[in-house]
Amino acid sequence: MFKQKWRRLLATSLATTSFIFGSGGTIHAATDIKPDNSSGNNIEANAGSYTLNGTTTTISDGYGFVYGGGNETSSANSFNNRLNIFGGTFSGIFGGMSALGGSAYNNYITINDGIITGVVGGLTIWHSGWDVGNVYGNMVVINGGTIGNVSGGEIGYSSLTDSSQVNTSGASGDAYNNQVIITGGKVTNGIIGGSALSGNAYGNSIEISGGAVSGEIIGGKSESGSAYGNTITIRSPADLSGTTFWGGMIGSSPSYTNNTLNVYGAGLSAQNISGFDKINFHVDDSNLSDFALKLSGSPTIGGNLEQSIDVYANPDSNFSSGQKINLLSSNGINFTNGSSVDTATKVMNKGAYGAYDLNLNSDGSNIIGTIAEKVAEPNPVFPTPQPPIRMEAPTIFSEAAIDFEDDDLGELADDIKEVYEQHGFEVFFSAGGYRLKTKTGDGTWIRTSSSNYDLGFARTFNTASGKLYVAPVIEYGKGRFDAYLGRGKLWGQDVYGRGDTKYVAGGIVARKINKKGFYVEASARGGKTESNFSSSDYAFGGKRGVPNSYELHHVSYNADSPIFISHVRVGQAKRLNKNNILDVYGLCFYMRQWGTDTTVYNTYRPDKPDHLDFSAVNSARLRLGYRLTTRTSKISRIYTGLAFQYEHNSSYFTTTDDGSELHGDGARGSSGMLELGWQIKPSRNHPWLVDINAQGWLGYQRGSSIMAKMKKSF
Repeated sequence: MFKQKWRRLLATSLATTSFIFGSGGTIHAATDIKPDNSSGNNIEANAGSYTLNGTTTTISDGYGFVYGGGNETSSANSFNNRLNIFGGTFSGIFGGMSALGGSAYNNYITINDGIITGVVGGLTIWHSGWDVGNVYGNMVVINGGTIGNVSGGEIGYSSLTDSSQVNTSGASGDAYNNQVIITGGKVTNGIIGGSALSGNAYGNSIEISGGAVSGEIIGGKSESGSAYGNTITIRSPADLSGTTFWGGMIGSSPSYTNNTLNVYGAGLSAQNISGFDKINFHVDDSNLSDFALKLSGSPTIGGNLEQSIDVYANPDSNFSSGQKINLLSSNGINFTNGSSVDTATKVMNKGAYGAYDLNLNSDGSNIIGTIAEKVAEPNPVFPTPQPPIRMEAPTIFSEAAIDFEDDDLGELADDIKEVYEQHGFEVFFSAGGYRLKTKTGDGTWIRTSSSNYDLGFARTFNTASGKLYVAPVIEYGKGRFDAYLGRGKLWGQDVYGRGDTKYVAGGIVARKINKKGFYVEASARGGKTESNFSSSDYAFGGKRGVPNSYELHHVSYNADSPIFISHVRVGQAKRLNKNNILDVYGLCFYMRQWGTDTTVYNTYRPDKPDHLDFSAVNSARLRLGYRLTTRTSKISRIYTGLAFQYEHNSSYFTTTDDGSELHGDGARGSSGMLELGWQIKPSRNHPWLVDINAQGWLGYQRGSSIMAKMKKSF
């Protein structure tokens, strides 16, 4: 097995072969490689005293051993070394090496060409009677060349210092999170993701998508510890006909716990598999005529058909009910927890937005799936695509900002009149924020927190009937939202999501006030919204109606689209007495967010994102209310108000990759609003306006908001 092979490699060559140590240089030819230091600091014959970390070395030719950093007798850690190999004939290539309790981690090797006996991303050597470190986070990428053994991370012991093989029970270091990626070339004597002695081998991964590989492919191996949570992924057009796959191995026996085999496409052949308790088949149209994986041996799979086999469809596939999908053929299938002949009904997800019921059947030698009913929407994973930042109608010319000037306003009107006569126009900036919870139907909701900013200037025009105020304005808003999206239709689990938003728009606001206190206000603004959304509650695989038979994965997307916002407000301001003004108003608010397409990323299939097209959404709000403003001093005001609001959002739909549509109902409902505010008005001595406004909502829209605005006239 691998340990013996690496020990032989070290024992026969370490003492006599030239060494190349990474030091940030580039070695171009075999003449650069000598058993002394005559060609500079890229070469060092004395491995016992040389340690480097954080190096990057590129080699185009050579022979002997190559070390990114470290050595087999130093207890120092070896980490963050990078080796790029473009040719040469080497006995061994090591990204990083340590010993005597040191660890080798985060080393990276890329092989593009060459003839190499063995490649190890990170290696730590155990000597009898000493501690041993860990190997983790190392990566080996093979794009070309001919290689014997490949290992992502390895804990071994050296025959140079141990006269005979000894009990390794004290070598408790772990090998974890190491990776091997094969895209081309030839590997003749097998691959191992991570290997330990008496420690654990877990979280290691191997991915083979090209080239030719022979020998044993082992996700994680331990001599006497445990091997779990390792993953092997295979894809066409890799040549794997001479391979046997082990998810986990302890000694020479299979270890099944949480080890996974991912099989993509069709036409892959191998000798046998063992040590997996989960096989995920990622199928497309080619599986209608050919098996995903064809084995010449008799595989043993952990669990049973229902527990161990999941099927996922390529979003671009064109499956339909009644079709048969070929998954696995062999010379006889065995399950560790059930009969080799079995049936099961599973859910075959097709991307992040649709699924089929799939009837699995094992006849003792083959596993074949038959597509049954399509499930259009397995989870309500996407929120209604309405702008999460619910920008209110502009408050620049709200009734709080400018009093209504009729002949009875007296001193207050004179103060404001002086400001405009002296300065001519206002430059203003306002800022505020709010937090609201809005029902979106069927028990779902969106809770939004946002801050908003306005910048612009206002110009005043005198007319025969009153005054006209006009203001160009730029608005910006940003916020965060949390959403409850309901229960998944297949298993009834709760689905939550969250995201961030921002908004920018520009436009114009105008207001006409006559001498009797009647006014009309309107605005039109255009801009863009940007948002992201993520949820970790999307269920994949499993069996319909069986709790906890599925896996929860993470999905996310980013989206942006144009937006148009407008409003019309009509009201009547009436002075009740010297200090009180009553404003009764009606407000109509309209918003349109155009449709957009987005790429949906998911952790169950990171290499194949999904695509959704959201339709446009229109929103209209009608508000009826009043506000009572009371003067408490020459420049100070307090106000209270009540309002009723009805909101209607148009229905929306989402088009998926396969052309199907997911329809959503529009959001609509009634709310009540109570507000309280305090103002400092512009005066003869200062041109500042300060307005602090608090609102509380009940009904369809729930929550509270607080806005703090400041404006200065120039």
